Amino acid sequence: MAKFNYRYESIKNVKKNLEKKSQKELAELDIKIDKIKSNILELEDKKKQIKINEKGKKIIRISDVHKKVHYEKYLDELIKTHQEVVNELNNQRKIKLEELVAKSKEHKIFNTLEEKTRVEFFYTENKLQQHQLDDISIQKFVRKNN
Repeated sequence: MAKFNYRYESIKNVKKNLEKKSQKELAELDIKIDKIKSNILELEDKKKQIKINEKGKKIIRISDVHKKVHYEKYLDELIKTHQEVVNELNNQRKIKLEELVAKSKEHKIFNTLEEKTRVEFFYTENKLQQHQLDDISIQKFVRKNN
């Protein structure tokens, strides 16, 4: 019996590697997004701490108030820039996700093609083998009857 040899095996492997690479890039983007979101939460916590510390004091100097106001504005700007970066990364993530879906489809197509080719191969191999067995059986029968 002959060995099954899929002629598009190298292409299938390339498609599989491209799919894995795309999955890795998507995972890296997710990690970046999570880090920036955690930074945003930390900045919001700092902002809350400023307001909490402000309530405990009875006497407040104007310079301290100005510093706190400027610091809050600074934190707001940082949060805003972080949000913009998250939005940009989310857009990149959508693009990468679409690429991943396309690459997965390509890989799946080659898998299905391989399976169909494999089924055809084994069907023809079985047919040839059956034909050979039939020939042997006929020869035995003819020898017996002679």
